Amino acid sequence: FLIDLDLGIKETRREASGARGKTGTRALMAIGALLGEQHSFMHDLESILWVLFRTCIHYNGLNQKRVIPQFDK
Repeated sequence: FLIDLDLGIKETRREASGARGKTGTRALMAIGALLGEQHSFMHDLESILWVLFRTCIHYNGLNQKRVIPQFDK
């Protein structure tokens, strides 16, 4: 469920914003972003991969949630 699309605006920048903090769900963030690399579209694609992975391992189908303890750590 995405809740911040209303904040999505086109911003012209030559480099990253310089924000010091990282926000988001760590389990769904790109590894490079967590290590402090310069943000790129590949980080966004990797995050989508993690969301799909998490969805696939935690659901068997519609309304059939399952818990996998190894991945919840």
